[in-house]
Amino acid sequence: MRRSDGQTVYPFTKNTIGVLNYDPKGNMSAQVMRTDRPAFAINDHQKGTPEEIKAAFEGFISYFGTYEVNKEKDTVTHHVKGSSFPNWVGSDQILRVLRRPFDA
Repeated sequence: MRRSDGQTVYPFTKNTIGVLNYDPKGNMSAQVMRTDRPAFAINDHQKGTPEEIKAAFEGFISYFGTYEVNKEKDTVTHHVKGSSFPNWVGSDQILRVLRRPFDA
């Protein structure tokens, strides 16, 4: 991710994968995770140790909602309706769109 000051940061380290979906009706969803999150010792997502749960939570974020594109500002605003990070519910997440030479 590139901040407004030009600094590149990796919130989940460089070992990150994810998917960002937009539909024509204005809905969106995003999932991003570290690829090196440790597996739980027991194959039950509700029975992890506090350390396993912490590592799983800190290495993953998912949210959904609606979106708006602002071509003049080169931004996409995600209006968050639900998120794995509760503080984002009801918030707007503004992403800067990086233009490429072929986006004339």
